[in-house]
Amino acid sequence: MRRIQTEGRYRLVQMETQTERENAEANKNLLTSEQVQKDSLESNALRNKQKKPLLRVAVFLCCGIFNTILGALSIHYNFVELIMEERIRMRPGLPPYELWRNPPVSVLISVTLYNVTNAIEFLDGIDDRLKLQEVGPIVFAETMHQKDIVHHYENSTMSFTTERSVKYLPEQNDPGILNKSMIVVNPTLLGLAAYLHDSNFLQKFAFRMISSNDDVFLRRTVYEILWNNTSPMLERLSTSILSVLLPRNNSGIMYNAYFPKVSRYNVRVGVKYGFKEFFKMNSFNGQPTIPGFEGETRATCPVWLTNARDGANLPPYMTKDTVLTVWREDVCTTVDFFFEKEINWRNLRAYKYAPPASSFNRLANRSLDCHSGHGEIPLPNGIIDSSMCSFDVPTAISFPHYYGSDGFYTQYVEGMEPDKDKHGSYAIIEPITGFPLEEVARVQSNLIIPNLQGYTADIERFSNMILPGFWVEYSMKQLPPNMIFMTKMIVIYTPIIQIVLTILAFTLAIGFLYFGIIYFLQIDPKSPRKILITKMNPFRVKRITLVSNTNRK
Repeated sequence: MRRIQTEGRYRLVQMETQTERENAEANKNLLTSEQVQKDSLESNALRNKQKKPLLRVAVFLCCGIFNTILGALSIHYNFVELIMEERIRMRPGLPPYELWRNPPVSVLISVTLYNVTNAIEFLDGIDDRLKLQEVGPIVFAETMHQKDIVHHYENSTMSFTTERSVKYLPEQNDPGILNKSMIVVNPTLLGLAAYLHDSNFLQKFAFRMISSNDDVFLRRTVYEILWNNTSPMLERLSTSILSVLLPRNNSGIMYNAYFPKVSRYNVRVGVKYGFKEFFKMNSFNGQPTIPGFEGETRATCPVWLTNARDGANLPPYMTKDTVLTVWREDVCTTVDFFFEKEINWRNLRAYKYAPPASSFNRLANRSLDCHSGHGEIPLPNGIIDSSMCSFDVPTAISFPHYYGSDGFYTQYVEGMEPDKDKHGSYAIIEPITGFPLEEVARVQSNLIIPNLQGYTADIERFSNMILPGFWVEYSMKQLPPNMIFMTKMIVIYTPIIQIVLTILAFTLAIGFLYFGIIYFLQIDPKSPRKILITKMNPFRVKRITLVSNTNRK
């Protein structure tokens, strides 16, 4: 009985021991499972933390390479030159194109007239010369607008039509000047008489009949001279067989200058021609010559405008050797502007160009001189024939007051006081951009009168004379503040910005590459825990090491 009890107890103890062993084994397995899971989580954390340094290295190296490329490009390319290349392309929508299409700057037109103070004395033979007195200037603002613009990309040219309008500026004129009365030479009467001077008797007789009620001197207001200069002769001419001589019955100066007409230009643009050829004319109204010199005249005496500019759009990178050939529609010839001196214009380095005083002198070879006049004796120095541009009426142009001439005018008129500062022309230009900072062009219209025998005594009194009619100043002296700022931004600040950006780009490149390399060198592909161990808490490291040693056992 006792043996049975003893065996039962032994079995019970054995069962309890077995149960304890099983529980211990279960606890051990549970601990091992938890440790494996924990090790797995820590291993994943290690791998994730290992990826972050690699990503950081990649970002730093990419930023370094990008800034290196940016710095190299800023050294290779000139920012100002890129801006100028974009300017000569004249792309619609960009500032160079839009500023040209609708210029923000108005050109001031100042007209100065000549009042005759000794009309009676001259006709009576008391005075041999006309005494003249200036009236004016009368100031207007001219605005331009370009329309019907066509880009010819196949040959890198552009065609457009220019519209000009003019507005009287009361604030810049003397009060009541338009109503001021003055005595002037009758330009229509004397001009037609000069035109018909070598005609037959019947033609001169017809002219005398038509002009019988017109005087050689007229009393007119300034407004009438400029806008509404009519006479009985003009009215009769417009309805007679001689109407072809004058297409309009109004000889007003401003009326005819701004009479609606077609002004179609074709110019060179784009990088194909380069900076020097920018905006040079190819043709005007389809012709490569100045109006009046086309057809048969071109074969014998062409006056080309193919290298001329309008004076508003000038090429970038001008030098002291640059010659500006300028043509305006109102003038019957091109005029060359040469470098005169370097000046400081509102803290901008600028070049001043001007035409020489001899611009209107005769050429040594008269066969090449298309402006010497139609008479056997050529016109004197300082004046050129412009009859081809004014319906063959014998007119001529010169500088005001005959500046630059040899003094021929002293035998015809009194009151001329030529002065370079008052009567010369010039252009002040920022040479890098080619932007005009200040421009003044002055020109005088004259009447060339040949021998007038066969006319009335009053008309014959003007035989073999050169008479000044009026002179005009085209000026642009006040740029808007935004234009001045834009010019300074391109010329002064853009090079500074480029230098700063270059230095900044290379500095950032060095910094990014340096830290990228440092981070890269800290990564040991054979020991994934190296970075982790150096960054972790020491107690955390010991625990991981202990667990690892236990696992090894």
